[in-house]
Amino acid sequence: MKRYIKLYWLYVKSHFKVMMEYRIDFLIGVLSVFGQQFASLFFLSVVFQHIETLNGWDFYEILFIYGIAFLGRALHHIFFDNLWTIGWQYIRTGNLDRLLMRPVNPLFQIVAERVQQDGFGQLLIGGGVLYVASDHLDMIWSFGDVLM
Repeated sequence: MKRYIKLYWLYVKSHFKVMMEYRIDFLIGVLSVFGQQFASLFFLSVVFQHIETLNGWDFYEILFIYGIAFLGRALHHIFFDNLWTIGWQYIRTGNLDRLLMRPVNPLFQIVAERVQQDGFGQLLIGGGVLYVASDHLDMIWSFGDVLM
């Protein structure tokens, strides 16, 4: 397991070096993620400024669901975003053979080869939104709840 963690870290470092080759593009990407997420949160706040509940749901309950959705999407973008490209990027071009020849699990290589930087922004925003919503809903989290 330690080997795969080290390998994943090396893949992530390499991917970020490639992304940082065009710093302005990377910065625009990061800022666009934050802008998109804050626009969504602003829209929710505007809606709930005009109504108290939406079919029985108040602002912080909707915010809680929104935070959970952010975290799920963030985990997908950080760890599993490359899975949908298996057909056209690996099988069709013959690159899957390259992965099969290496002494590392091919699925791990496919997963680790691409990390979306917007996943980290979504993770931060989703965690913050979930924290704020949980605090207003008086939710108490245990370690098991977080793992679940």
